[in-house]
Amino acid sequence: MAEKSKSKFLAELKKEFSTFGLVLIPIAIGINWAGAFLVQSLKLPIWGDTIGTMIAAVLAGPWVGLAAGGLTNLVKNLTFDPIGAIYGIVNAVIGLIVGYMYKTGKFTEKSNWVEIFGTGLILAIVATVIS
Repeated sequence: MAEKSKSKFLAELKKEFSTFGLVLIPIAIGINWAGAFLVQSLKLPIWGDTIGTMIAAVLAGPWVGLAAGGLTNLVKNLTFDPIGAIYGIVNAVIGLIVGYMYKTGKFTEKSNWVEIFGTGLILAIVATVIS
């Protein structure tokens, strides 16, 4: 039983990290970086570094979202945000949650406002607890 679930998980990872998923990761990092840089430069009271993470999670899957989110904060740390790497786990978990919510049908292109609000609430609670 464990071997079957392990092989299913590995097949899922292989599907997510296809050429499409691998190309999407640096694109998502670029979107996140630009959003974070713009928000920080303009001193806006919002977070702009998860947009690409969510796009990657929806388009390629939760594990690609996790990779894009975590790597974003490492890039931010190396370029303009000296404490960016510390919050990498938050960005990575956001990618994982959004990907699984989309994958299980809880958050789709046909979702109503209650489902979207619920997903946002879950993300807010989890991100706050991890931070």
